[in-house]
Amino acid sequence: MKIHLCLITGIFAAGFMSAPAMADDNIAACEIVVMRPVIANEASEADTPMVARFYPAEEFIFSVFASDTGPIREVDGQPIRAVMCTRNNVIPTEFDLKIIRTDIPLHLSQNFDSPDSSLMSIRKQDGVYIYTYAGAELSTEDMEVLKIRLDKLNEPAKKDELDKGG
Repeated sequence: MKIHLCLITGIFAAGFMSAPAMADDNIAACEIVVMRPVIANEASEADTPMVARFYPAEEFIFSVFASDTGPIREVDGQPIRAVMCTRNNVIPTEFDLKIIRTDIPLHLSQNFDSPDSSLMSIRKQDGVYIYTYAGAELSTEDMEVLKIRLDKLNEPAKKDELDKGG
């Protein structure tokens, strides 16, 4: 009985310890954002009301890592405007670098529907990858990791390495 209780407790604790690690790279918690016209209209896009549509990002992410033709850039003729991922930690991972290199903005949050959740956005502006952040103060360690990732993204030599899967 004592052995079974220890085994059950160990399995239960291991499940809690591995969940955040898995959530930080979990593509199942990502969506792509596509703007679609509310109604079909012959007028210019600027005159047409648009609504954001959210789709699972798996196909897009697989195209980034496994496609010979490059990443998917549109859905039904409409450009992908952003990638949004729910994560426990909003600092981009090494895995995210190749996604960011598509130049489609990446947004990371613990909960996009909560005003109390942190939000990290990374996008390319004027040829340089930058971030915006709203939320609790980032730790020194998180700021160091963020700086390393941005430096890696912005180094020209690293682009070729990342594009080759490095």
